[in-house]
Amino acid sequence: MTTNKKLVLAILGSPHRNGKTASMMDIAIRRAEEKGYMVTKINLYEKNISFCIGCRNCIDTKVCTQKDDIQEIAPLIHKSQLVILAAPVYWANVPAWGKLHKEDAPKSYFYI
Repeated sequence: MTTNKKLVLAILGSPHRNGKTASMMDIAIRRAEEKGYMVTKINLYEKNISFCIGCRNCIDTKVCTQKDDIQEIAPLIHKSQLVILAAPVYWANVPAWGKLHKEDAPKSYFYI
């Protein structure tokens, strides 16, 4: 996809919208904006994202059979030149919502 706009998708995977992870992401957003990027910010904790059920219908149809907010997020992933995922580390891993987005990636990658 060719576009003249420089787009960034910033995804917050922390339950604390004003916490340290959100503050660090805000710094990255400000730097991106200083470089001329247009930034869209998403808080995964405010989205309804279902777990992938492995039906694989999306491979043929390019559409997930589950109707959730990934249908809003997937096009943003595709048209962005940069995706920032900010998530805290709990017990040597990111929290469930951060993993859900990553584990649900097949759902989002088939949307175009």
